Amino acid sequence: MNKFLKGVFFCYLLSSLAYAEGTTMSAEDQKDAMDILDRMRAKIEKEEAEKAKLVAEAKELGMSPSEIASMDNVDEMLKAKREAEAKPK
Repeated sequence: MNKFLKGVFFCYLLSSLAYAEGTTMSAEDQKDAMDILDRMRAKIEKEEAEKAKLVAEAKELGMSPSEIASMDNVDEMLKAKREAEAKPK
């Protein structure tokens, strides 16, 4: 039984190596993949910068960290706070 399992594992290993050898990316495909990754990285960094800006602005307006924690509605909450502050008392 042990020899059988070793044989199956060896065959699996050989087939995996053969498959991996045949599926290498061309230089052009690698360049395209890196371009996509760079664009996604830039997009993520931009979104994180926008979130950080919103959090800083929310803290300036006196919002609590629990209110800031749900980032979905921070922009709307900031607008409401600004409108409330702009109204004469």
